[in-house]
Amino acid sequence: MTFVSVLLFDVDIGLYVGVCTSFIINTIRTQKPRFVTLGQVKDTGLYKNIDYFPSACQYPRIKILRFDESLYACNAPFFKRKFYELIGICPVYSPIICCGEKLEENKSEEPIYKYVILDCSPFNYIDTVGVKLLIQVYKDLKKRGITLYLSECRFEVRHILDAMKFYEKTELYIIYVTTHNAVVGAINALNSAPVNNDESNGPTENQV
Repeated sequence: MTFVSVLLFDVDIGLYVGVCTSFIINTIRTQKPRFVTLGQVKDTGLYKNIDYFPSACQYPRIKILRFDESLYACNAPFFKRKFYELIGICPVYSPIICCGEKLEENKSEEPIYKYVILDCSPFNYIDTVGVKLLIQVYKDLKKRGITLYLSECRFEVRHILDAMKFYEKTELYIIYVTTHNAVVGAINALNSAPVNNDESNGPTENQV
């Protein structure tokens, strides 16, 4: 675009067109990044995209997710929609003005997962909208009997979380240094809680 604009118009105009085009393309790419499910590579502490590593193992009642972009205002709606979609929850949004009977959410269904781990290693930055969204998601999952863990948060991200009083509005223990530590913590919590006889906490191979 820069090259063609310089040929057709002028150098200054070509540079402006190039900068604007790069900005638009970057914005579009960050609005809908990849949101993937991770599985554990056998006999390691590594967690990879199950689409690329079909042999990666997943644990029952535990969902490990990774959002491959920084979380900020532009992609926050996509993050929320895709997050609930991946964990098998369809939130019901009540209209501002209800006509007739009110819509009620079906809260009797048992959640598929008891622990959701969000790998934050791709987060180079998170703004106030992203922090508020994480707080909102944490509280909503807690009402459904699901615990949210965050793992591998960079120093810059933890600094913003601290500035936004994230720990006061959630819990301090939900952030882990590594994803593997978060998985071990979730497994220990599941083992210490009463479970049905037909449930187990061992890894299962992902079915393609």
